[in-house]
Amino acid sequence: MEDRKFNFRRIINKRNIITFLIFSIFISIVFVLIYFFHDWSLIGAVDGTFASGSIGIGISILSYASNKGIFDVFALGFQNTLSVMKKEGEKKYPGLFEYRELKQTKRKQNEFTFLAYLLSGIIYLIVSLSLYFPMMNSLLS
Repeated sequence: MEDRKFNFRRIINKRNIITFLIFSIFISIVFVLIYFFHDWSLIGAVDGTFASGSIGIGISILSYASNKGIFDVFALGFQNTLSVMKKEGEKKYPGLFEYRELKQTKRKQNEFTFLAYLLSGIIYLIVSLSLYFPMMNSLLS
């Protein structure tokens, strides 16, 4: 029952902060590339921030799905296929149930990692919207 209690330390920890910082740098690079190769205007800034925010939210959704075990069948099949192709020819994992049990502790530790990606994406989408509406008002007037 103790596991089900909300603990803020599970959300804000060293691993999630480092993930947030590294991912923010990554999507900032994406923004800079889109902005400089687009057309150094407000439209380029809106496009760059929107694309960066969308990437952040998309990766957060995939991270959440992966943490919940959506892709376990594919991962298990791929790992067993690679291990069978080796010289020994034995499966790495006997079945899906055993694979999920082995991954359970790691998933518990990384339960809120997707929030780092989500927060980065939301920040960029907010910046995108705050640039978009003044731009549209200036174009319409």
